[in-house]
Amino acid sequence: MRRVACFTMVMLCGAAAFGQGLLDCIEPDVLRALLLQSQGERPLVITAAVPRELAALKMPGQFIWIGSAERITGRLDANTNISSVAAAWRSALGSDAARAVATSALVASGWEIRQPPTGLSVFSTAAAFPPQLCRDGRSIYVNAGTMEGVTYLLLTIPRGNPDDNCSQPAPTIPVVSSTFVPYLPQLALPVDPSTGTTAQSGSSSANFGTSVSARTEFTLSDSVANVGRHFAKQMAEQGWSSDAIWSGASTAGSSWSRPVEGGARILGMLSVTVFDARQFVAELRITRLQ
Repeated sequence: MRRVACFTMVMLCGAAAFGQGLLDCIEPDVLRALLLQSQGERPLVITAAVPRELAALKMPGQFIWIGSAERITGRLDANTNISSVAAAWRSALGSDAARAVATSALVASGWEIRQPPTGLSVFSTAAAFPPQLCRDGRSIYVNAGTMEGVTYLLLTIPRGNPDDNCSQPAPTIPVVSSTFVPYLPQLALPVDPSTGTTAQSGSSSANFGTSVSARTEFTLSDSVANVGRHFAKQMAEQGWSSDAIWSGASTAGSSWSRPVEGGARILGMLSVTVFDARQFVAELRITRLQ
């Protein structure tokens, strides 16, 4: 508490008085999680209290509470400020895992996931981590990053104006009509075992009326067999029946099928290829049997 209070005094002193001597009294977690993540010139108000919007939130034991910071960003009227408050925890979890666990805790406390429109998206870099959650017309954003081996989780809550995105139904993007589009799998990219973070990619999809083709490229330190099994597990979990699974030195793949309305079936062919040990290409082609 002494260091949190000291940090609050430093912030209120202003940039002119901000010197190396004052930095010595700042709790390192407060500095990394709240100060370095903030933007703008308005001063922060640091507190050890949990924001009122998170009163019902029960964070799992993997998270250690740091504190919260509020920044005034404007005025709604004479009595109401517009601000943004960030609540911070530290954890030994990887950043992706921290976001996933925190999101589950928020849902359990009454927040609802606001999923963005996906269109024909098949491959995703973070399928389990929604960018926004809503409750009572308010929003919360989940972010996590790692510094010096420690993951810092930030839950950011805008205050003042109601959030239009959370006050209205989620928008949808129309897609080309096809009998199998509702059955498209959503495949999350694997986590890199050397870093603990989800692989980043560029992905594309195309609808040809009677077939869909999806492709993604990403960098990963893992074997092609493990990546093939990673995608195959998700196909099985989403209701697809396996026909064959194979792997070699540089390629892996699997074939799948599932029934659709009207007694027809759709077939899926998944392939993974590795180039130069770390460069991967994954492709999924789904075809409706006539």
